[in-house]
This record gives sequence, C-alpha cells and structure tokens, in this order.
Amino acid sequence: MLVCRDGSIYTGVTTDVDRRVRQHNEGTGARYTRSRRPVRLAFTEPCGGRGDALRRELALKALNHDEKRLMILAAAAEPSACRKTSVRSGAQGSRRTTRQVKSSSRPRVPTKR
Repeated sequence: MLVCRDGSIYTGVTTDVDRRVRQHNEGTGARYTRSRRPVRLAFTEPCGGRGDALRRELALKALNHDEKRLMILAAAAEPSACRKTSVRSGAQGSRRTTRQVKSSSRPRVPTKR
C-alpha cells in the first residue's frame, strides 16, 4: 500500500516493490498516483503468486480508508511485518509479489496528524 500526498491510499500488485514505488514517484506508475506524488510505501504483504495477489487486491479494494489505515498502523507497530515480501520459486526463478490497490471512490476520512 502506498500513502499518497493527499492522504489517499493506493494498493496494487508488483513483483518488484522498489522499482514500482520509484515509477509511481517519477509519474510513470498508475494514473491515480501521478497527481498525488510523492507517494510513500506504507505496507507490503506476501503472496504465493500473481493469482493470489490479484485475489487479495480485490479484497483490499473492498476495504474503506479507515480499515486500510488500521492495517498500515498495525504493520508499523510490528517492524518485522512492515516490509514483508514473498519469494516464489519456479522455472523463472524467485519473484517478489506484493499488492498495491487504489482507494475506493468513497469519501476520504481526514487523517489525524
């Protein structure tokens, strides 16, 4: 999950977290994040493969902003979970699979600062 400059949360699927965050911050990532830069990585979660990641992405899209924010806060409280990745072995070698999904079109709840 990425937290955007405006406080919205973006979530999607990638095999290379660092590259994808860099793309979002350079404006070559998703259209959603282009006008909300800079973004910062707030949460990653391992998946067994792309199919699992896409199913989880759909489930995360159903969460509201506050639920996503709570997931991020819980991960921050547990440092080892803050930057989890999964390595999948196969014919093509190891791949990291994580998720990033844009926040739904529901109204944004202001974050406490």
